[in-house]
Order: sequence, then C-alpha cells, then structure tokens
Amino acid sequence: MDATGYRLGIWDARSGVLRATELADRADFVIPENWMERIEAVSDIDEIVRPTLDVLYQSFDVERCYECDDKGRWISR
Repeated sequence: MDATGYRLGIWDARSGVLRATELADRADFVIPENWMERIEAVSDIDEIVRPTLDVLYQSFDVERCYECDDKGRWISR
C-alpha cells in the first residue's frame, strides 16, 4: 500500500474541524483477516470493522478509531 509520507484526516466533532494526524509510522498495514461466507450471516458488523479501523488509526499515532464508542459500536453522527 505504501503509506509513507501520508497523514490521516480525522473529523473532530467537538470543534467541527478536520485535522491531520502524524505521518504514517509504517509503509504497509497488516489488517486483521476476516472471512465471511455471507454478509447476512454476520450478526454484528462492528466486531469486524472496529479492529480494522483501529489498526489504521494506530498506524498514524492515534490510539483508536474515535468514530466508535468505548464498547466498539459505530457512533452515528
């Protein structure tokens, strides 16, 4: 993927400003693998998406994806 030199844009809902993160700390991301035979069989998509988003955010020196709450559920804005 080569993310060298890129930043991640994160929307700050409190201030209403898009801010840029630190530069990516790695060129390539290792995304958690998930296999689904059928999307309809997935009872909680947040369980699959949250770890992937966390890896992405952590690669840009952000603790976790703040679009999810502390329990890992997507926050509707």
